[in-house]
Amino acid sequence: MPKKVTAKLGIEGKIKDIELEIPDSEPAPWDADDQLTVVNQSVARLDALAKVTGRAKYTYDVKLSGLLYGKILRSPHPAAVVKRIDASKAERLPGVKAVHIIADPGDPAKGTIKFAGQEVAAVAAESPERADDAIRLIEVEYERKPFVVDTDKARQADAPLVHAQQVQERRSEGDAPAARGVRVTQHGNARTQTRDLGKIEQGLAQADVVVEATYRTQVQTHCCLETHGVVAQWEGDQLTVWSSTQGTFSVRDDLARYFNIPATKVRVITEYMGGGFGSKFGIRAFEPAAAELA
Repeated sequence: MPKKVTAKLGIEGKIKDIELEIPDSEPAPWDADDQLTVVNQSVARLDALAKVTGRAKYTYDVKLSGLLYGKILRSPHPAAVVKRIDASKAERLPGVKAVHIIADPGDPAKGTIKFAGQEVAAVAAESPERADDAIRLIEVEYERKPFVVDTDKARQADAPLVHAQQVQERRSEGDAPAARGVRVTQHGNARTQTRDLGKIEQGLAQADVVVEATYRTQVQTHCCLETHGVVAQWEGDQLTVWSSTQGTFSVRDDLARYFNIPATKVRVITEYMGGGFGSKFGIRAFEPAAAELA
């Protein structure tokens, strides 16, 4: 049965006694006379002491027995096809324990370069310096392709395509564009999301003044105090990953999908993270590379 309670509610100078009817199982609401112990009070951060004393452990602080250091070779070209990779010199270098080819020349999907800096190969060595030496010994033959870096040129019909096929986003069902009344179309390099709101043409026709302009803005890039990083360890068929990530479950699921293993075989640990701002969800190329090298 509902119950009736009286509470002092309102704003300063206009507080009134108001009678409310609430379910019998609910407590009475706060009112103006309540002495609050949490709201409007200073509360110490639970992680403050660990952070200011240096005891907080970030991904870079993880030091496992026999830890190796990974480095990635990146493409200097914005558009190319990897025709050949020879990592034999790197593999023979003392202190190098593993080499992993990311841009596989035998796989068109993996061997196609779409941007300068794209991952081509990775090495694991006993020191960062030796890993750097190994990276410089990897020989890569590229077939360079035409490209544009201007937005207007990229939208033209004859512009070189970045993606040969339409880009498919991974989304939850409720977040799919169609669920929000959005139509997604892709023509060439241009991918457009459209939603019909009101009668646009009629509004323009009836307007006293129509102003047309082109606006441009700079790119905004996440700049986290802690850079992206990962430590990977296999124990039998169980993969443990220490990752600087906002989404431990996303990283777990992505790695399980990559290695085609049950998600229960992947454990992701993030004790502390030095900023993410939305840039640290899911995996990039370096997480699978670290696990491959491990």
